Amino acid sequence: MDGAAHASVEQVGAIRPPAPLAAVVSCLRFREILVMQAPPLMGLALAAGAGTPRPYPTMALFAAGSLLLVAFVWSLNDWADMRADRSNPNRPASLLAAGQVSGRSLLGLSLGMLAASLAVFAVLPGRTLLIAAAIAALGAAYSLSSIFVKGQPLVSSLLHFVGGILHFLLGYSVLSPLRADALALAPFFALVFMAGHATQEIQDWSADRANGIRTNAVAFGPVPVFACSCAAFAAAYAYFALLAVHGLVPRILLWPVSIAGVLQAICSAAALGSGLSFQSMHELRRQYRYLFAAIGACWVCARLLS
Repeated sequence: MDGAAHASVEQVGAIRPPAPLAAVVSCLRFREILVMQAPPLMGLALAAGAGTPRPYPTMALFAAGSLLLVAFVWSLNDWADMRADRSNPNRPASLLAAGQVSGRSLLGLSLGMLAASLAVFAVLPGRTLLIAAAIAALGAAYSLSSIFVKGQPLVSSLLHFVGGILHFLLGYSVLSPLRADALALAPFFALVFMAGHATQEIQDWSADRANGIRTNAVAFGPVPVFACSCAAFAAAYAYFALLAVHGLVPRILLWPVSIAGVLQAICSAAALGSGLSFQSMHELRRQYRYLFAAIGACWVCARLLS
């Protein structure tokens, strides 16, 4: 066998077979996907609590579509960030980072989940399908290199503000037309979504700077962006209180929201005192997620009881 033939055999042997579906699925960030179900499920619950019928099969179908849609958004982002993530020491080890799952496999799964989610939404009200398509478009605009809103300061925050509105309305639209009360509630979720994204940017600041990704935190510095994030969270709490004063949410919720706001301020001060390190920001995100989960649980209970 001559050298050229031997080389060709080695190249053929080096071709990796497609990774098993289970291996590709294991690369999904399930915790983040589940956390992002909060706004649409809150929308669904609040619409169901407004005197409308509760068709549980339709609600279950929506939950499956929402999971697939958000999984598409996250997996597309991970596919786009593959090279950057491999040099990020704070990124947990995965088959994707180890090169055992190819980018093509992850992209195929991502597009498959998008197609499946849109197929699910196609049997729900048309307004829900349109909102789902808009969320998918925002996810693509954020991640894909041809647009890459992720690397455009301020624009990325605006995208998350709009995305927070759409995620809430996605769930609300399943059981109810988009009435004025839904549009009034949506900015609360948008402010939380935008502030949370700024917090994540601070958490990933060092890795994004090393990879040349110009996020808000890289462009303006972690401390100014942290101040803006705290201001956005404060605005969310204040907006919720305003909704309660005007009767758009039960007034009794002023108590848990006020307590949550104070607790988050304490947690934010602790994170600032720790120098806004990766670990302190990771802990802050975990803490305020629990606080907003508690607010959501109180909100749903109060709405259903009323």
